[in-house]
Order: sequence, then structure tokens, then C-alpha cells
Amino acid sequence: MKLKEWTGHTLLASLDHYIALAFADIAGLNKTLDLVSIRSSMNGVILLDK
Repeated sequence: MKLKEWTGHTLLASLDHYIALAFADIAGLNKTLDLVSIRSSMNGVILLDK
């Protein structure tokens, strides 16, 4: 409720997206996804090189 007040949102549910992003960041999900993306890109390059 405090976050809703601080941001001026009228609906608490409108903060769900931002809360999910914050928890994902805390959990290191973004770093994991970046590593998966890099590995996937490298696999594509290796396949093209053969």
C-alpha cells in the first residue's frame, strides 16, 4: 500500500509488473537470461562455422 501511495497509482494491481521485475532482479534472473542468450548466440555461430 505504501508503494501505491508513493507512486500515485490508483490500483495496487498496476504495480504487479514492477514488483515482478524487482523480484526477478533480486533473484538474478536477468543475469541468468543474459548468459543463456549469450550461450545460444555462440551455439548459432559455432553451427554456422561448420
